[in-house]
Amino acid sequence: GINAEYMGKKQSEERKAQLDKQEAELNTQKKEMEKLKEELDKTKKEYNEKTAYLNDKMSDQEKKLSEMKSLLEKDKEKFNNERQEFEKDKAAWFQRQESINKDKTELIKKKKKKKKKK
Repeated sequence: GINAEYMGKKQSEERKAQLDKQEAELNTQKKEMEKLKEELDKTKKEYNEKTAYLNDKMSDQEKKLSEMKSLLEKDKEKFNNERQEFEKDKAAWFQRQESINKDKTELIKKKKKKKKKK
């Protein structure tokens, strides 16, 4: 009887030791998991911060690009208006030249007629 009681007690102690060992391993794994989770959270936070920063930068770049395009359009418009003015001036100049040439021709004709009359 004593032997069986001793064996039972020994098995119980072994089982308890086994359970304690498993619990310790579990606690170690839990701590490792928490460490990994903290690292993951830190990485996520850094990723989100970098992403936000890059989005802001891109947004700024897009704004600058938009402003530059707008300025370019204004310059183009200004250039086209100046060109139209120049074309008008050129046309007016040619008309004046034509008018002057016509007047010269008329004067020459009149002079010739006067000479013929004499």
